[in-house]
Amino acid sequence: MILDGHSSHKDLKGIEYARHNHIHMLSTPPHTTLKLQPLDRVFFKPFKQAYGSASASWMRQNPGALLTEYDVAGLVNTAFTKVARLEIVQNGFCCTGIQPFHREIFSDLDFLGSALTDIPLIENQAEQSKTQVCSHAATTENEPEPSTSA
Repeated sequence: MILDGHSSHKDLKGIEYARHNHIHMLSTPPHTTLKLQPLDRVFFKPFKQAYGSASASWMRQNPGALLTEYDVAGLVNTAFTKVARLEIVQNGFCCTGIQPFHREIFSDLDFLGSALTDIPLIENQAEQSKTQVCSHAATTENEPEPSTSA
């Protein structure tokens, strides 16, 4: 299962369920969904266009009527059946380099945006804060106490 890095995908119960059921979860780097997720690459844009077309048609046929959740379900069905095709899914996996596997399909520049949100692991942060506290204590040891007089 290929997931983006959204926090909703980091639920311990879900991860344990996947592990117990031999489901391998892969997480993509941040800000790379457009390049790496097959549905984002080939399905969602045509689906949104088909849904927009179906809903515009419904509104023309039902002037002044309120669109209910039951109507939405029918419009989603119309749009989905219009664009969901096996060759679209296959093309999505191919253009992302997932199947067939193609490591060089993207350059390092394609993933540069994910570097903006790189943060150290929590263990590293704890080490850094210990170092900062120790170095701060060492530098203030020989300094005079600040004056509190007016």
